Amino acid sequence: MIRGDFDGDGRPDYAVLVTQQSSRERGFLLVFADGRTVVAGAGRLVEYGAARYRDLNFDQWELHPRSQPVESAGDQKPLKLHVDALLVSCRESASGLFYWHGGRVRWYQQGD
Repeated sequence: MIRGDFDGDGRPDYAVLVTQQSSRERGFLLVFADGRTVVAGAGRLVEYGAARYRDLNFDQWELHPRSQPVESAGDQKPLKLHVDALLVSCRESASGLFYWHGGRVRWYQQGD
């Protein structure tokens, strides 16, 4: 579980790893301080890299505080976070950020 302010309201929110029971597809659940919840992956489509996936196969994750600069990959427009994000990566592969913006979970690629 990771604690952060994922919606920018100044109150603690939580991210929890989850697995859809029937498919075994993995993802995470965001639990906001006001009681709202959102599932990304775990059987639900979410942008992850260059496509949309139901199974999020990252093997490492950590909090990326909004105060920390965001590294950019390729020709992307730089990202300035206004909320805390989840930095996820696959060993010896890509990494990126999941963050909450505009009422949904968004993805920002950092490296390949």
